[in-house]
Amino acid sequence: MLPAANDNPDGFQEPAELVALNERLLSYADGLWDASWPLQSTKSPELIKRIGCELQSLLNQWCLKSESDIRKTSSKQLLALKDPRLCRTLPLLYPCLEPGHCKWGIAIIREPNAVVASLLERNGDDMSPLKGFALWMRYNLDMVKCRSINPQISDWPIISFETLLKDAPGTLQPILKQWDNKGLFVEHQPEQELISKTAKSVPDRLSGLPKHWLELGQKFHSCLRESQTLNDVPKSVIQAVEQWLETTPELSHELLALEARRRAHLAEALAAERAKHVLSWRNL
Repeated sequence: MLPAANDNPDGFQEPAELVALNERLLSYADGLWDASWPLQSTKSPELIKRIGCELQSLLNQWCLKSESDIRKTSSKQLLALKDPRLCRTLPLLYPCLEPGHCKWGIAIIREPNAVVASLLERNGDDMSPLKGFALWMRYNLDMVKCRSINPQISDWPIISFETLLKDAPGTLQPILKQWDNKGLFVEHQPEQELISKTAKSVPDRLSGLPKHWLELGQKFHSCLRESQTLNDVPKSVIQAVEQWLETTPELSHELLALEARRRAHLAEALAAERAKHVLSWRNL
């Protein structure tokens, strides 16, 4: 699992192998985890297919380990995957996965300002409120568009991260009941108490963005909160968000300028590091 961080002391609960695999996949599709532009899925089809096969192999290994644990404990266990990058990579990975791996899932949404605040804390100068906001829009847009992969994914329930923290049992029980009605029985183990928490209060990080952009983000977030499943999210808001991300010159210019500054800072840091090594070598 990925280690904990200052902004997430309890850990991310994300398998490091899955994260690394998704990072490679994003790079092959002309993207990174912090890219808000559309992925180019046709650029490296063979490489993308290879990564999909690697994921299937990983799943097989994890399932074998789970089956071994089941034999030891005489209890059935489920294997769940968590990585926000799946919002973007699932359409590329899905054709390589065995049927049934994506039958059950939960789409978790989070308040945009909280996401931006977390990104700023974790990434420092490599992040900005605008870039964080664009990433929130892109990831949630691509998550919703995953519903087109197959009807099973379109039926994935949507829940709020903040609501889940506040009342985990009350948030999850309706979903477990729905799954039970569809043939998947999941029982919470009484000895493992679900701990409710209060979402950390964060300062407003989005106040400097254009008002009409914020209004679109708020509308998108409201539509997500009001939708029971991915299939329920209105097409009109999906189209509006997609149009904003891909056809707004002011947004593109700002994001390109941010990326240029980031690369310039990286180049300066690398040059300083090289100069330090050269100086050390000369002093030998």
